[in-house]
This record gives sequence, structure tokens and C-alpha cells, in this order.
Amino acid sequence: MTGAANSIATSPSLNSAGGRRSWVVVGDPADNRVALFLQACREADARAEVLDYRAVLDDSELLDAIPDHTFVRLESPGRAPDLYLRLLEIGGGCPPARIPKGLILQPDAWFRGFHSMLREIGGRLQGRVTWTAHPDDIVHLFDKPRCQATLAAAGIAVPRQLGAIRAYDELRRRMRTNEVSRVFVKLRSGSAASGVIALRTAGDRVQAVTTVEQTESGLFNSRRIRELSTERDAAALVDALCAHQVFAEEWIPKAGLRGRTFDIRIVTVAGDPQHAVVRLSKHTMTNLHLLNDRASVDELRGRMTGEAWDSLLDSCRRVARLFPRTLQLGLDVAVLPGMRSHRVLEVNAFGDLLKGVTHGGRNTYDAQLAAVQEGWRGE
Repeated sequence: MTGAANSIATSPSLNSAGGRRSWVVVGDPADNRVALFLQACREADARAEVLDYRAVLDDSELLDAIPDHTFVRLESPGRAPDLYLRLLEIGGGCPPARIPKGLILQPDAWFRGFHSMLREIGGRLQGRVTWTAHPDDIVHLFDKPRCQATLAAAGIAVPRQLGAIRAYDELRRRMRTNEVSRVFVKLRSGSAASGVIALRTAGDRVQAVTTVEQTESGLFNSRRIRELSTERDAAALVDALCAHQVFAEEWIPKAGLRGRTFDIRIVTVAGDPQHAVVRLSKHTMTNLHLLNDRASVDELRGRMTGEAWDSLLDSCRRVARLFPRTLQLGLDVAVLPGMRSHRVLEVNAFGDLLKGVTHGGRNTYDAQLAAVQEGWRGE
């Protein structure tokens, strides 16, 4: 296996008579996710090849070299600046000469570019290969309001949606109309707490909690959680973020564990909720990259009734059934105070990176390879 290849076009194993690889991973060869999956392939004695997204953008005919019946894993494009800029340009954005670290740079244009690339890949390979994450599903999952609407229509418990927001004043009107005092404002296609504002009101008082910082150079994500205590500051930040396509949803209260709030990242594999990690935080944002702590699932289950836990797992299975063409999903689930009910907060196409978390002795990548070996075909 050649884990560092940028293109499959020159691979003798793929182009020679009878040569065939079991897997092709389409992604950024330098990304940690790709490396971890390739490591799992090596340990499972599975054959795999990497096709760089950049090579696809240069020449989509390279996709024609992928043999029929191959398993194709579309990986996250990551945050490599050069790849981000190329997708941004394809999406009709205005790429700068460089991307300062943390800059929230035209995510709506990036999403259009990413969608365009996936549409090209899907069109070239449709009907010939087995996807482990179907391109249409990835686009669906990246569009957060659309995904939440799909879940709600299927009867899955999610936060109440307030819709697309174009300005702070509009947000406040929606909050009053829906009798909601606490909301999250999120980028339509954001990830990892990027561009998130948690806003709450009490009479004339307004507080915003966020990792977003507004400077003369634009909006930046950071690992530092900030609190804005004046309506003027909160309104200015919401208005600035609205330029990048945002929506609002009700801020769901989360149960506590060890004196902190928490939610759960659960990975389903072949429709089965398997790997999970409880994410603890002193703040409302629990993302692990914000240096939050972990707790074991066993500790949480000891605090929940069997019925409540089974209901949570059933919701995960129901979500997975909505996307049967995708092998793995990463779900963020909030358990409400009282530990008897829950809400599905988000579903992630690339949410299977859970370092150090195993289920039945397998990590998330091992489990996916095993599911394929055991007959999963995404149908």
C-alpha cells in the first residue's frame, strides 16, 4: 500500500491488468484522518490507495482509473490553506493571498465549492463503486438547517429551529415570536464550534458566549471562550456573522456531570451506535478541541435509567437509517436535566475521529473495515 501517493493515476496496481485496490481514500494525504485510516488498513491487511483532492480538481479524469467495485472513502478536506482557497474560488468566493490563522473566510462560498467538487466526483463514479459516505449524504449533512429539518420530519427530537437569520434585530424578533430566551447562532455549514454564538436574554440584559473574535481584519475563531455582556457588542458580532449565512436554534439546556455540563459524541457504524465519548465543559460549548475534558460512557450510564439510555441509542439508529448509503456518522447528543430525555444536536459526515476510544476492542476505523468485511454495502 502506498499511503503517501497524491494520485492513483500512476499506480501500477490500479492500471495493470487484473490489478485492483480494495479501497481508495479521496482526501488530503497530509491530513491526520487519512493517516489514521491508512494505519487501520495496514493492521487489517486491507489494500488502500490515496487520491488527493487537489489532483481531482486538476484533472477529474483521474477518477476514471478507480476500478469498478472499489470501496471509496471520501475524507474531510481538512483545513489545508491551499485546498480551502481552491474550493473557495470554485464556489465563487474571493480568495485572499493568504489565510490568517482562525479567519472565518467566506464559508458559504467554500461550501458551494466543496459541493461542486463532490458533485463531480459522484458523477464520475456513480454506479461503479461503493461509497462509505455517499457524496449526496455529505452535502446534506454539511447543510445544518437542512439536516435538522430532515431529522425533525422523521420524528427525531432536535432543538427547535428559528430559521435563517440575516440580522440581530431579526433574531430578536424570532426569539420573541417563539418565546425563546436562549439560542445558538451557527454557520449554515460550519464545524467544530466555528462561528458559534450562544445568546441569552433576560429582560433588558443580553449575554453572548462565543469563540469568535471580531477584529479590523475580520472574524476569527479561537480556543478562548469569550463573554459579551452588552447588547451593543452582541448585536455587532451577530450582524457580522450574518454575512456568512447563519441560522438560529433554541439553546437546549444540558444535564450536568461532575459539576459541569456535557453532551455525547456517538459514532454509528453500519447503523449501530458503537463508539462514544462524554464531553465535559465549564461552558456551554463542549468541543474537545476547546480543551474540554472527557468522561466515560459507563459513568454516564450509571446516572441514567436503562429506558432513557435505550431511547438515546434508538434515536441514533433512527438517524443512521435516514442515511443508509453512509457507513459512519458522528452524532452530537445532549442529555437534558433530569437525565430522562435527549436531543440530537448535530450529525457529522466526518465525525469518526475519536482518538483513544474503542468498542469491542476496535477503534472507529477498525470497526468500519470490519463492517465492510462482514458484508456492509451501503444499500
